[in-house]
Amino acid sequence: MNGKRKSIRPVSIVPTTAPAQAIDPEKAWQQVLARDPAAGFFYAVSTTGVFCRPRCSSRRPLRANVRFFRSAEEARAGGFRPCKRCRPGTAYSSPLEKIRGHIEANLDRQLPLAELGRLVSLSPFTVQRLFKQALGVSPLQYQRALRAANLRGALKQGETVTNAIYNAGFGSSSRGYDGAQLGMTPARFAQGGRGEQINFTTARSPFGWLVVGATKRGLCWLALGATSPRLRPACARSFRWRPCVAIRHFHARGSGPPHGR
Repeated sequence: MNGKRKSIRPVSIVPTTAPAQAIDPEKAWQQVLARDPAAGFFYAVSTTGVFCRPRCSSRRPLRANVRFFRSAEEARAGGFRPCKRCRPGTAYSSPLEKIRGHIEANLDRQLPLAELGRLVSLSPFTVQRLFKQALGVSPLQYQRALRAANLRGALKQGETVTNAIYNAGFGSSSRGYDGAQLGMTPARFAQGGRGEQINFTTARSPFGWLVVGATKRGLCWLALGATSPRLRPACARSFRWRPCVAIRHFHARGSGPPHGR
């Protein structure tokens, strides 16, 4: 060696990434029509300014009004806002959250446990067990409760019965009209429960005070609150504005005296 140190020039390594695969519009459209839960893109509707996941239960738009995006960020950059039903901008941090999101985005159709299991790579039995442990209800019961809550809200906002039924996620009008979801027919619910006898009870729960109202046909009211006295008037106000509605109060067994009395 001549005593001189050779300078070693660092070699910069530039990572190479494969170009993003282009979306096949026709294939993507078929996945939207099928509400494919495995579809890895988003679609936006130019007439509404909203973008969705392909599995969203909203009504299918006209093909001419649809654009496809690889990510939620691209859709936002294109001037579209996320759908409130399927929440396409939400990142799910656990299998349970992903299952809940899938149910909430597909209220208008049956969701077999096998489909929910494939979504998170779990067996149908495990999906049922984990969901019930966390929420206290099965995936099917959760879906029915969401549809019923949407229907109540739509009717209270003054929507027509037919629009409220379909917008709540019912696949057919007969399912909404049977009255099992509201404890009475939708038309009677929209009229404040006119002619119905409604019994309700309060009880403590791990989440606070619970009030449940029911008719002979089923539940018509369910709410949580910090104190029992606040819940009872809320239930009464939802129905008693018609003079022919009778509300009786039965205290839940074993729940102790209502808080604040």
